[in-house]
Amino acid sequence: MMMPRCGVPDIINGTTRMTSGKKNQRHSSTSFHTVSHYTFFPGSPKWPPSKYSLTYGFLPQTPSRAMDPVARAFQTWAANTHFRFARVQDYTTADIKIGFYRGNHGDGSSFDGRGGILAHAFAPQDGRFHYDADETWAVGATPGAIDLETVALHEIGHLLGLGHSSVEGAIMFARIPPGSTKGLHSDDIKGFVLYIRVSVWMTSLDPKFPYTGIQLMQGKEGVKTLTYIMHVWPRVEWKTPPIILLKWNTDGSSMGQPGKSGIGALANSDNKKSSPFDFLKHLQGCHKGDKLKGIHKLKTYLEHFGYLNNKNKSQANNDDFDDLLESALKTYQLNYHLKVTGTLDSKTVSKMMMPRCGVPDIINGNTRMTSGKKNQRHSSTSFHTVSHYTFFPGSPKWPPSKYSLTYGFLPQTPSRAMDPVAKALQTWAANTHFRFARVQGYTTADIKIGFYRGNHGDGSSFDGRGGILAHAFAPQDGRFHYDADETWAVGATPGAHDLETVALHEIGHLLGLGHSSVEAAIMFARISSGSTKGLHSGDIQGIRALYNV
Repeated sequence: MMMPRCGVPDIINGTTRMTSGKKNQRHSSTSFHTVSHYTFFPGSPKWPPSKYSLTYGFLPQTPSRAMDPVARAFQTWAANTHFRFARVQDYTTADIKIGFYRGNHGDGSSFDGRGGILAHAFAPQDGRFHYDADETWAVGATPGAIDLETVALHEIGHLLGLGHSSVEGAIMFARIPPGSTKGLHSDDIKGFVLYIRVSVWMTSLDPKFPYTGIQLMQGKEGVKTLTYIMHVWPRVEWKTPPIILLKWNTDGSSMGQPGKSGIGALANSDNKKSSPFDFLKHLQGCHKGDKLKGIHKLKTYLEHFGYLNNKNKSQANNDDFDDLLESALKTYQLNYHLKVTGTLDSKTVSKMMMPRCGVPDIINGNTRMTSGKKNQRHSSTSFHTVSHYTFFPGSPKWPPSKYSLTYGFLPQTPSRAMDPVAKALQTWAANTHFRFARVQGYTTADIKIGFYRGNHGDGSSFDGRGGILAHAFAPQDGRFHYDADETWAVGATPGAHDLETVALHEIGHLLGLGHSSVEAAIMFARISSGSTKGLHSGDIQGIRALYNV
């Protein structure tokens, strides 16, 4: 409760509630409109179609350094929604008015000085967005300060109609820690995709279609199918595609993504390729003593990421759930804050199936993530850990003569990937003692970036779409490889991974950081599709501790 936060209430007029992490939630007459983990204001206020192009202006005395971060936040929302934003000089005519205030400033929501309420904004179509001028503000991740752009992303969500989310990774989560940055999360975008676009799409089929996006999403267990919609609204001329494909879940998992069901499947019905981690679904529920076809794949998975070291190859290749496998699974559950059972339960399967970095969590058997414990004691066999960050065994690092590093792109690197990588390097430079400069001749570069498929000769094969996203090597190797089979994007795009977010993570490895057990940290091994992420204070502390700066 002591963490700085947004001033917009979580519960408004007693009629709204965050989902508290529950999907497919039942809705009573007094509940908030919830789908997945995002929420809307009571009555679901929104901007009319005539106002999808909004203007914004800054009030007098707004610090000039705050204007660019706010503008970038607007650009991010524009890139992921149907809204467009344009700045006007005369703030009195603007749809959205941004300013800095202290204490009681006449809008009924007083500020409280440093360390409490950071900012607040009002539901559509009010348009007011206020920062607390008493806070310590910064551009980017700065220890002890709050990032202007991150807060702007959050408050603009309110301006567009979103309430608070119970997902800590979402930009609409109410609490914002100092010393970190954050981008849009797939949960934030789903709110708009389902809230607005579903009803827009249905209306395009029939202008007299009587249901809003909200009405389509409410119902028993939060699930609606177009078969049901056909029944209640038979005037629509239903054509191809088959109705069986036109089904969506309120968690939005298939929205805009390939899958066996969902509106995303409609757009990608020709893409049947499954994730390399799909075998885990078949194994859900297995535990010590079981013998089940496919358990050897679970052993391979845990061995690849450092949790299992089977010297006996026959043991590694059989389908017996033995003591070693149970122990490895318990360590995995400990690292990812799951209930430590040693059983492959549904939550463990869900976590293991997420696309992730290819660098192991445990290297040579002598490293471990901190498992959420700070100020942890270190044995002679433990990983070097401080707070939640980790280092590679032996703490390899670049020497002082190499604090200015060069980087280059290998041939066939997509041109659209180069700017996101450059931005990620700039972010690390802004928060560490390192400097980076691009060179055209990649053969002479300290850091070499490229895209590869499958077995590409570095001992760490890629596995196709939906598994390992990328990998990089400890100092002073300098190799950073993306998996070319993944779906890549610039920014938060449903069903795709953000090039810059993955670059931020892999550059952390190149500089000497291992994986973190903190989900908000850029060095957390798993990276969600449809979202962006910035540096966390723990990431920065890790570099400073490693290099003693």
